[in-house]
Amino acid sequence: MTRRQKKHERTRRIMIDAAESEIMEKGFDNVTMDSISARALLSKATLYNYFDSKDMLFMAIRVRAYKQLTKEFQDVLDLELPPIENVKRLGRAFYQFGNKFPLYWQSMRQFREGGLPLSSTGAETIHGVGPIGENNVDEMAGGTERVPREIHEYREAVSDFLQVWVTAVARAITEGSIATDLSPRLVAIILAALTSGAIDQYQRRKGILDSMDVTEAVFMEHVLDILHKGLEHWGE
Repeated sequence: MTRRQKKHERTRRIMIDAAESEIMEKGFDNVTMDSISARALLSKATLYNYFDSKDMLFMAIRVRAYKQLTKEFQDVLDLELPPIENVKRLGRAFYQFGNKFPLYWQSMRQFREGGLPLSSTGAETIHGVGPIGENNVDEMAGGTERVPREIHEYREAVSDFLQVWVTAVARAITEGSIATDLSPRLVAIILAALTSGAIDQYQRRKGILDSMDVTEAVFMEHVLDILHKGLEHWGE
């Protein structure tokens, strides 16, 4: 990497750091490109030279989120536990991620729930596909116009995250602790969807669960136990 490229990447990191700080202090709705550039001690024009819009800057935060989550997952695999235990611990790492990195979890959650905008200022569109969300990232990447770097990096980061789960599931299938004719990738996607859905359901039913003295950790451990007992007896 040349000196100029290093400077470019360093400035870009400063901008993303500034955006994260602004969001943590003010919330997604109250962050603007003006406030981000002021915190980064850079002009707004310079900020726009790096990011087409606030949406793309927020997308860069999601890329960081998935990269961090992938690291958390890889740390689990490196423990070299029995394959089925690895799969279960990935689920645990998934829900614990939200407690360890609330900003990252919130950015991922908002994107899943319908995409941008994250504020009331209006929706950014690319290639005429409407607000940016998980359902149309691939469509945007297949367009004929220039696709922002953040879109490509997002797709790669999500793929890397899923691949760790696929690897864990494949090991469990090979070892025989998961008996299924489904592909490891499909099983991994199902597990990710069910775990993510359970996390969201806990938040929506927190009042009821609190009245039952059921914490998030207890709730999610029950969910993971049910899921993985099902996996262990899938082929029976």
